[in-house]
Amino acid sequence: MENNEYQSHEGFPSQTGNRARPGFSHGPACARRRRPELSRSSAVGNMVSAVAWPRRRSTQAVVRQFNSSAPLYKKRRIARPSNSPTGKREPAPVKPAPVKPAPVKPEPAPQPDWTLRYSSEDAKLALSLPEKDDSPTQGAVTRKWWSKAPADLYDTTQLKAHFNHIDTYWRAEIQSALTGGHFNADALGNLMVRSRDILPPFSPPTPLRELAHVVPRGRSALMILVHDATDIQRVQKAVLDSNFNQKPRQSEENACELTIKLEFERREMRVRRIRDLYQLWYKDIRLARFKQERLIKTMRLDGELLPDQYRKARAAHMKAQGQRIQAIIDEENAWRQTQKKIDGAS
Repeated sequence: MENNEYQSHEGFPSQTGNRARPGFSHGPACARRRRPELSRSSAVGNMVSAVAWPRRRSTQAVVRQFNSSAPLYKKRRIARPSNSPTGKREPAPVKPAPVKPAPVKPEPAPQPDWTLRYSSEDAKLALSLPEKDDSPTQGAVTRKWWSKAPADLYDTTQLKAHFNHIDTYWRAEIQSALTGGHFNADALGNLMVRSRDILPPFSPPTPLRELAHVVPRGRSALMILVHDATDIQRVQKAVLDSNFNQKPRQSEENACELTIKLEFERREMRVRRIRDLYQLWYKDIRLARFKQERLIKTMRLDGELLPDQYRKARAAHMKAQGQRIQAIIDEENAWRQTQKKIDGAS
């Protein structure tokens, strides 16, 4: 069929017969087509024959390689045969779920004092330390005035009670400085000595007169006779950190005998020291008011007070503070006028 292009599909000659076509050769020797020679005379005939006799589409099947198609993978599940030694498929053993231990909740840390929840330089001074028992604002004695808010926030009775305690403390200090008690044996005996404890809880401080005898030695020296040799260093440190500002010297013959040499204080130094005491007095008054304000501020942040209530309570505390400071200023001015009269008379 390839050799005779004009044969029908049944193998019989076509109706056109074996009529010769231009540009083709018939016979087994010339089964393939050959290109005719182009010339002026045959060009027109070829064009006509091309229009009259179109080429027939080839019926040869296109061969496609197997490796040219994309591979397809299909998951197949092969069942186990019935005559298998194990019979039917046994279910896979189920591993027991690991038992997780119950979460252990850590014990909550002890809550600090709720009055000290806010960072402030003044709040650091409000700690109740044993060695501050003699302080009018930081000692454990004063805790009853600032550890709990009063029932009536606008009532300043609790605040004024703390003010009275501060006034009593600083009036005694100033009177002692005016009469020269800063350098007498009683003032040195009242000096507080820190306990031996290194870690808390600390024991309360002890007055120096309970650890040693203070004996005047002339007009410019004081002798300290320590009872126990283990307390010598504590006594020396307490005297050094106090207003005496010097370390007692040990005797060569007796290690428990300490001596302090005092110099006569000039009048200008004494006046300056008293002024400093008044400034500390003002500071303690403000600190006592700050502790009360911190109580009501804590209640405000916890939602127990309205903003208007907080402002009114704070205004009442500020008014009480201003009145007490003005009274102290008047007292200081009276002392200054007395000093001026003494200076004018001398």
